[in-house]
Amino acid sequence: MNSSDENDFTLNSVLELSITEEFPLHSQTSKADKIVLLKVRKKLQNLSSYSYLEIGSYLGGSLTPFLKDPQCIRILSIDQRGRQQPDERGLKYNYTGVTHQTMIDNLKKNNFNTSKLETFDGSISEYYDNGNRFDLMFVDGEHTDWACFRDFIHGIKFLAEDSIVVFHDSSLIYKSLKIIQEYMLASGKKFKFIKINDSEMSCLFLNNYASHDFDSVFSSEKHLPQYYASCESTLFFNNIMTKLTAHLLAKYFVIKSIPKPLIPLAQKLNQLFKRTHPKTV
Repeated sequence: MNSSDENDFTLNSVLELSITEEFPLHSQTSKADKIVLLKVRKKLQNLSSYSYLEIGSYLGGSLTPFLKDPQCIRILSIDQRGRQQPDERGLKYNYTGVTHQTMIDNLKKNNFNTSKLETFDGSISEYYDNGNRFDLMFVDGEHTDWACFRDFIHGIKFLAEDSIVVFHDSSLIYKSLKIIQEYMLASGKKFKFIKINDSEMSCLFLNNYASHDFDSVFSSEKHLPQYYASCESTLFFNNIMTKLTAHLLAKYFVIKSIPKPLIPLAQKLNQLFKRTHPKTV
């Protein structure tokens, strides 16, 4: 293990101990994803103050480390709440019962001060700002390639010149990530893109942040074409399983039972369905 790996291991260990404290609410991010957010926050804490834009907040679980941080002086949560959201896996996720007030009530119930939190129900393409700029944008809204690219191109208008963009569920919106990199190349702006290993997070570092040494902070994917190919295969398989599962369920509701030869396949599909589409709270 070289010194960079040792430093990364030590920092990860320290951050792992603080995860429960920093993320006390349920969140649709893994432990590895949370560590990425904490590392990015640590970089921003070198500023005297910073602002945070989050697209896709659900119940507010990923807002908490920024609500807790006194250096974070403004938070904007944008979410197309109260609707069913499509997904690259071929499913729709029902958020019709979740409003911005649901999220705020959840935060206040857990003793979070929400005075610096602003919410907007709708697409970021519909949002108008009075000139304030954000230092960090976390894109975790609708998990389709079209929506991710829309969130990025409209969200980047509200970012400071030197800023960081973090994307969640990279394996689902990998096509959008490829298009975003091509867009940045065409724009002529200075940037650096990395996909974090063992996490669903990817990061885009803009202007001066692109020159920072993030290799000592993150373990990143070195072979992006192979990663994208793997995402394509997995997503293709998941879409087939989703369609087969839906077909089997439809048959089940019609005939009330599954033919014996199909029971092992149905059980396998059911296990896969539960694993790839966990129930959220």
